[in-house]
Amino acid sequence: MTREEFLERLLGMQKAYERGIAEAKDMRDPDAVLTRSDAARYAHLYMRENLGLPDIPDISEAEILKDLNDCRVCTNHIAQAYLRGIMPGKDMPGAMGRFFLAFDLKAPVEEAEAEMIITRLNDLSKA
Repeated sequence: MTREEFLERLLGMQKAYERGIAEAKDMRDPDAVLTRSDAARYAHLYMRENLGLPDIPDISEAEILKDLNDCRVCTNHIAQAYLRGIMPGKDMPGAMGRFFLAFDLKAPVEEAEAEMIITRLNDLSKA
């Protein structure tokens, strides 16, 4: 899935840009593979700019995601998408057969996950 494909399904590429959900880099490179951090950014900004939902001020519950702070610019986007139930964490294999919860920022978003994100955002807009 590309950035453009996701944004077209969510709101429309041009409208997403006009509302501050998409950035100039998204417009310059619409065919880039959509990553989970991209999707979290779009979801968070959509909730804030399009649905008028305020940010959850205390994001400490999202600190269970081991990679939450791997991208300081992305931290709040990821936390807001995670805490509102738009995007879940992933069980990642760790040492000695243990697992830990992470967001997996750089993983590509597949079709089924993109549809789930959009469905959850649409459900929020109906609430």
